Amino acid sequence: MISFEVNSVHIIINLLLAVLSRLVPKKKNLILFGAGRGEVYKGNPKYIFEYIITTKFPELKPLWITANKDVYKSLKNDNLPVVFKFSLNGFLSVLWAEFIIIDFSVKDFSYMGTLFGRFSIIQTWHGIALKYIGLDEFKNHEQLFNSSLFKSVYSSIKKYLQTLEYKKYRFIIAASNTEAENIGKAFNTKNIIITGFPRNDILFAKYSKELLPAKFRKSDKIFLYAPTFRDSGYQNNPFSDSFLVQLDNYLKKTESIMLVKKHPHDKSLIISGYENIIDVNSLYDDIQQLLCFTDLLITDYSSVFFDFVLTGKPVIFYSYDYEYYLSQCRGMYFDYYETVPGPFAKNEAELMKLLISHKKWSVSKNYRQSYNSFADRFHKYRDNYSTSRFLTELVSLQRS
Repeated sequence: MISFEVNSVHIIINLLLAVLSRLVPKKKNLILFGAGRGEVYKGNPKYIFEYIITTKFPELKPLWITANKDVYKSLKNDNLPVVFKFSLNGFLSVLWAEFIIIDFSVKDFSYMGTLFGRFSIIQTWHGIALKYIGLDEFKNHEQLFNSSLFKSVYSSIKKYLQTLEYKKYRFIIAASNTEAENIGKAFNTKNIIITGFPRNDILFAKYSKELLPAKFRKSDKIFLYAPTFRDSGYQNNPFSDSFLVQLDNYLKKTESIMLVKKHPHDKSLIISGYENIIDVNSLYDDIQQLLCFTDLLITDYSSVFFDFVLTGKPVIFYSYDYEYYLSQCRGMYFDYYETVPGPFAKNEAELMKLLISHKKWSVSKNYRQSYNSFADRFHKYRDNYSTSRFLTELVSLQRS
């Protein structure tokens, strides 16, 4: 989660932040938001930020901070309160903020100097954990790095810095008691509040397909393939060329499309040249918007399916490299095949069969019971009030 800064300018900034944060007074009601290492505009921070603005909370002053010039220009053009991270205003905003809301790490808004300063950080995280996160990631590091002294030392230092960061969190939000238990271990904290995820409120809204790009609107069904990344850096190709040709023909025949949304860390999955299989990474930064229009989700071990089950729509779990993932990437908090509702496709043939028959198995009594049981286990609330619950907790903390 945290990389080491060796640039002398960054070191000076870190030291200044740490020292000045103990001297500069906070501005009452100034709430600073950041996400995805400061590079993106999405996630729980985005939806809390917009909720405050659109519902006109007069007592709160939201401000988005970003290191991405395109994000900065876009928000500026929309007349939304935004500040550029690498600017004097950005530096001062970090010092002034009464609360800082993130979904990944301190790099969402600043440098590691915040680990040693006076800051009130609220972690909203970016997904319910199936695979190890936080400090639990190091269970795999010990296994993968035991033959390398350098990597082992690096891993130990990184773990120490993450521990320092987690102590800065005033609280972390979760969607259920089941998730809260794992979050507590991963972040070594008991400061967990179950509010649900603000970003999921939009999944309960009614969206017209007219909001989609024109080439998507006439599709009978919209399938979405959204896999996670592989920590090892090696990506087994999930599809052969012959399968993609077969899939594209099936989609054309049924007047359907399959959208492909890669994980931001995945640089290897490239699918292009097909009529009805479309890479949408350049069109959508925020996968939550895609979930609103998706009729069926295909994923592997990505946490996206935890969000998607709130829609009640079917999911296919394409676990073509399960053994490799467990041994070379990350362990999991749950037994994958015993926990998620399925159905599972372990190869291309099984995936094709499930796609063709999805209208039948997705309405079966056994599937719906398993699906709803899973959704209830991982979501205390299945409604569109998660943002409201979060802000109630924030205001309560503010007054305490």
